[in-house]
Amino acid sequence: DGTLEILQSYGDRLRWVSEPDGGQSQAINKGWKLTAGEIVSWLNADDLLAADAVSHAVKAMLAHPEIGGVYGNCLYISEDGEPIKQYPAQPYDRELLIVETENFIPQPGTFLRREVLEQAGWLDETLHYVMDHDLWLRVGLYAPMLYLPHTIMGYARIHDAAKTLQAMDGFAGEFTRIYHKLLSHPKCPSGIKKQERAVLHKAYIHSASFSFWGGAPAHAREALWRAWQYRPFPVSRTFWLLGLFSVFGKPGLSLAEALHGNPFRLRRDE
Repeated sequence: DGTLEILQSYGDRLRWVSEPDGGQSQAINKGWKLTAGEIVSWLNADDLLAADAVSHAVKAMLAHPEIGGVYGNCLYISEDGEPIKQYPAQPYDRELLIVETENFIPQPGTFLRREVLEQAGWLDETLHYVMDHDLWLRVGLYAPMLYLPHTIMGYARIHDAAKTLQAMDGFAGEFTRIYHKLLSHPKCPSGIKKQERAVLHKAYIHSASFSFWGGAPAHAREALWRAWQYRPFPVSRTFWLLGLFSVFGKPGLSLAEALHGNPFRLRRDE
């Protein structure tokens, strides 16, 4: 697509590598390990950084030496760059991030302190879909992150060919694994470990949601059964709705989309 020619036109002002790799996580780790900067980030091919994101990140890191990372708001944009809606970012809360199993930290425009990244470990190269969520969970065991509430830091592009929409069932399989791994981490707080069954219950419901809306109702039912094993007779409305619609397989998915719309196919805010 002309990318290599553009990179070559910058001569020695840029360091870049173009070669086969073992997937996105390995490629990002490889890039990070070629750098020496105190602050690191990554940007996926479809996404954009806000023009002043780097300066905001540097100022925040200098002003708050205790933090391990910084993030702000992120806008979902269409294939042609039109705004769709805002990512549901919110102030950092480590316990909330773990216990509610909700990723409220947008990847585009999130910056990490290299020292904390090295302590927490690099991206897990066995993960191909939720590597960012996994990293935020591990970074939080070593240092808090800071949310910049009035700042747009990045833009996440959403379209039908995007990995987020094409491989929802893949997200499901990895999602529960990162929570099992976190809860067995030696630095996981004892207060959170005491909530292990509740955390995994919610994680499996989220996994079921990924599978169901990604077109795999049978996998959704399997995840719901695992959720039930951690907490029978749940009060979660989502659990029961997913269970009801997934029983009917693909027709159940079509009916759910007709009634509620697919939450992973974003529509432009009115």
